Amino acid sequence: MARAPLMRDPLGRALILLVAAAALVAVLETAFALGQHPPYPYFFAAFPLSGLLSVVIGAVLWHRRPSLRIAFLLVVQGVLLLAAAGSNVTNAYAMLIGIALAEAPIGALFALVLAFPGGDVRPRFARPLVIAFYVVTVGLQIPQYLTMPVEMPVDWLHIEGHPEWAVRFNDVQATSVSVLTALGALAVLDVLRRTRDGRRRWVLASVYGYGLIALLGIPISAHVLAPLLDWNVFQRFGFQVGLFAGIPVVFGIAVIAGAYARTFEVSELGRWLGDPGARTTPEEAIARALGDPSVQVLYRLPGSSEFVDAEGVSVPVPFGSPVRHVVPVHTRGVDSAAAGAVVVYDGGTVHRDLVEEAARVLALAIERDRLGAEVAASRRALMEAGRQLLRSADTERRRIARDLHDSVQNRLVLAAMEVGRLQELIGAVDDPDQ
Repeated sequence: MARAPLMRDPLGRALILLVAAAALVAVLETAFALGQHPPYPYFFAAFPLSGLLSVVIGAVLWHRRPSLRIAFLLVVQGVLLLAAAGSNVTNAYAMLIGIALAEAPIGALFALVLAFPGGDVRPRFARPLVIAFYVVTVGLQIPQYLTMPVEMPVDWLHIEGHPEWAVRFNDVQATSVSVLTALGALAVLDVLRRTRDGRRRWVLASVYGYGLIALLGIPISAHVLAPLLDWNVFQRFGFQVGLFAGIPVVFGIAVIAGAYARTFEVSELGRWLGDPGARTTPEEAIARALGDPSVQVLYRLPGSSEFVDAEGVSVPVPFGSPVRHVVPVHTRGVDSAAAGAVVVYDGGTVHRDLVEEAARVLALAIERDRLGAEVAASRRALMEAGRQLLRSADTERRRIARDLHDSVQNRLVLAAMEVGRLQELIGAVDDPDQ
């Protein structure tokens, strides 16, 4: 599963170009923003730089694990931050894009939080929430732009005479974001409730907690912290930018060094399965992903309770063992008791959830190897039957030879005894005294 050298890998070259383009945009936006000499200039510089940081971390993670969808979402988050930062430059069209997408990074963050760690939004009822969040953060931003009571870079996209509409749309947007964030928190709590591993639950709680704080930090900074601490609009903006700058750092650490590091290794199994040049067996791939060299994949023989390894050798399955645990592989839609294969692993070092996920990913490859194991077991049984037949034939040959040898020997002894008796009779006849 190792990656090719960066410049020889098409994905690596594409990511280098992406990071270079993001860096160029970030430098230009920072230069334009600072060129206007605004108050608190570092806040304006941090906005595009936080977007660049998200793109860089997402690209690094993407190259390390191409199937990691969280990395893609981090890149999307960074691109949207860079687009929103365009509202601070003097170019009319860059300002237009920046204002229209000013709230889009919030929608990307919401999707990022609910998609951690595997990249799929969980649970399923949260998926409509993500769509609704994008509609609210992007869709409701457009009518605000059209009706804002300020000078706009493109006059023909501005509706004059209704400044109150912008306020109303802003209120609707803020309320919708708060409600959807609260519903997202319920989805997060559901995921935490279903997570059995304590360390993984702690990592999830940390990542989810920071993400929800960043989401709620926007309305909290506007309606609570600003009046309480007497912040002006620039200080409030700096606080929000700081929260967003921490997002790629928190998610990057969780991916690389967190309790879910093995989860992302398991996600690479899908890429391995689709690689026609893969030389490793499913057992070797699972062992590498789980970090457990003692992993065994055993296959049930048809119509039997016997399990064999990939070479067709019978191996006892340690059902009920306190050390070696067993996970069934549902390769043919059957229940656990009749599973066509099982994965045996070290229960003290690997969590069962990871093994089950790896078994699901490689179910097709395991089914293919199960058929191979059946053929190997049949070949081995046939060879053993042939050897048994040869042994039986040899035993029978030896018995027959022994019987023949014993029969001839007995006949010779009897014949010798008869000859001796006849000689005695002949001698008696020749002797007149007899």
